[in-house]
This record gives sequence, C-alpha cells and structure tokens, in this order.
Amino acid sequence: MNPQVTFYLPKSCLPNPTWEKAWKEKAPFPAERIIPPVFSAQNWIYQTWLLLNEAGVACELATHMPSQGIVIALNSSLEVYCEWHLPIPPAVFFVDIVTQRFVHPAAHFHLVQNKNRARYLPDSFFVPHWPQPRLLPRDSGRGDRFENAYFVGQNYQCHQDIFSLEWIQQVRRRTGLYVEMPPVECWHDYRTADVVIALRNFSRSGHFNKPATKLYNAWHAGVPFVGGKESGYAAEGKIGKNYLQANSASEMLAQLIRLKEDPKFRKQLVEQGREASKRVSTEAILQHWKFLVLEKLPELAEIFYQQSPRQRRNFLIRKKMIQFANRHFRI
Repeated sequence: MNPQVTFYLPKSCLPNPTWEKAWKEKAPFPAERIIPPVFSAQNWIYQTWLLLNEAGVACELATHMPSQGIVIALNSSLEVYCEWHLPIPPAVFFVDIVTQRFVHPAAHFHLVQNKNRARYLPDSFFVPHWPQPRLLPRDSGRGDRFENAYFVGQNYQCHQDIFSLEWIQQVRRRTGLYVEMPPVECWHDYRTADVVIALRNFSRSGHFNKPATKLYNAWHAGVPFVGGKESGYAAEGKIGKNYLQANSASEMLAQLIRLKEDPKFRKQLVEQGREASKRVSTEAILQHWKFLVLEKLPELAEIFYQQSPRQRRNFLIRKKMIQFANRHFRI
C-alpha cells in the first residue's frame, strides 16, 4: 500500500472562503488585489490538491506538518512564512517544489518548474507550471489588429529600459503599439492583447529557477510572444516557430516592428503556439502529477524507508553539500 500523500500549505496561505468557492466552482475570481507569494502557493499546492482530488487521486491538504508519509510543500511559502526550519519528522518523505534558487536543505526530492534545472539538480523532476487560472484568451474579433503590447508581471520582473518613457514612445512611433503592464488582478485577461513581451534583464543568466509560464499563457491565450533569453522559454519553445527572442530593448523593438509588418507571420506564431500549448494544458500537467503521486514518489519513498540510519545521515550530508553549491555557485 502506498504511503499517504499530503500537500502542506501554511494556514496563512489558504484561500479565503470566497476564493475557495471560486476555485471549486471554476468561477471568475473576485476583483480584489492578489498577493503574488500567497497566490503562488495556492496555485502550486491548493490547486494541485484540488485537481487531483477531482480526478479521483487520493491525497490530503494539511496546514501542519504530518508525522509520516509523503509531504509536498512549496519552498517559497516555507521561507516567506518563517517556516524554513520547520523540523521534518523522520517518517516523512519530504518533497519541495522549488520556486526559488535555493532548494530546501531537508528535502529528499525536488520538483522544479524549469526543465533545464532538472538536468543538473540531483533528485529532481520537472513539472510544468499550471496555466493562469481562469485565463481569458484574446478576442478573436480583433482579427489582425496590432495595438496593445502587454507585459504580464510585476515591475521588478521587467528590465527598466523596456518600460522607460523613451522606449515606450519609440515603440508607439514605430509600431503604433500601446505598451501596458496590467494590474495583477487582470493577469488572466488577454482579450485585448495583441502581443505579449517579457524581458527580465540583459544578463547571460539562464534564470534556471524561473518557469516558462508567461510563454505558456501567451500560447493558451492565442497571442504572439516575445521573450528574453531564458532557459525556460528555450527548453519549451522554438524560436521563430512559436515565440520570438530578444535580449535588449533594441532587439525587442525590432521584433515588434517585424510582427507589425507581417500579420501572416504573427498568425503562424499563434497557430504554432496553440499546438505547443497542448503539452502544457491543465489536462497534460495533471498527467504529470498523477505519475508523481501514484508512481514516482511512492517508489522513491519506499527506497527511503528501507535506508539505515547511517544511509539517511549520509543522504542529509549530501543534501547539505548540494544546498551549499546552490547558494554559492548558483546551481
């Protein structure tokens, strides 16, 4: 018999009754300000638990650390809510969902949201991030209109040159586009979007801890996407086929001009993106989670339970070394 699988979510991260009702009824969320760290925890933990239960997969949701079984938690929620050093009971096989650069020092296994990170982080498995809840796709009635460029994120997630007044005015003169950053409570609404831009910075960093969520959502919304040189985008998409790449403000402008002048190419990007979105649909990602909960994690937990005390100590020493490498060498 497989061990009990529990999704751990601090009480402070639980959705309020109004939000809980919206989650379960698949209704639009109330128009209130979303707190990103909390909403991230609800996306990864609450939503996953809810969808698995709806699919008939037995798993629990807890606001306290269970004494045994497989426990899955979001490492950023543990850190934000001062529970990073929460003791892990010896009978718990602990799995952290890595949304930050650092892995949890006591985790026996890691779930990562960037396919490239799983290639070099030991004891890890890639799981795509869920699509934006209640996503409203681009209005098909807009046709070939090319008027609105959206950056769907927060100020610190976009290079300052992209949202400088000078650059925005230049884009307006050269392409006719209005560049906007919708408020967080409107991140699901792509009805009036004609292109999505996402450029975090101009560094050579592959941002291995970041998912390709903005790309996924653009695909689902039926909107062409121009993103930075990030490993998550490169691992999931095909440059020139289902998204475009830019690594400077001038390159971003050049790509927008290209899209403005070639409606046929824009349509091809959207069609290829729609095809690629099938790999990261809610149904497809649910299959990843079913495999994890029903097969992969129970198998790993069984190996863990059969280890001797010395083997477990050696395992924790190895994890400490991995954590050290994470912090000092950006692994």
